[in-house]
Amino acid sequence: QISAHASDQSAPLESRSELEARVVSLSRQFEGLDIPRPANWGGYEVVAQRFEFWQHRDDRLHDRVLYELDDSRWQRQRISP
Repeated sequence: QISAHASDQSAPLESRSELEARVVSLSRQFEGLDIPRPANWGGYEVVAQRFEFWQHRDDRLHDRVLYELDDSRWQRQRISP
């Protein structure tokens, strides 16, 4: 939560220490308090039902592994390239 306040995402930084100093300062500012969501923060909830992992092989026999959600449990299956 502190990191969300400290980072001006994708904006240039002079150094890593500049970012770390912001974290220290904000940690002191919010000490003992609930940290509010930054005004510029947003996000999406992604609810996946299926994932596929693919790994390239030079022989074109690529590794493919499929995970599918079934009754709150992930099922794993190797599938053909």
